[in-house]
Amino acid sequence: STRKHEDDLKWMNRYVDHFKDNLIKKYLNKIKRLQEKTTNTGTKQQA
Repeated sequence: STRKHEDDLKWMNRYVDHFKDNLIKKYLNKIKRLQEKTTNTGTKQQA
């Protein structure tokens, strides 16, 4: 039963890491898009 508990913990850790990676990727993509938007509007205003 302890063995199963250890496996569950391992699985949880893997899952949490995966989840964090996805969140970070989503967040970075959002920031990138926002930056592109602001630079695009910035260049439009200058032109």
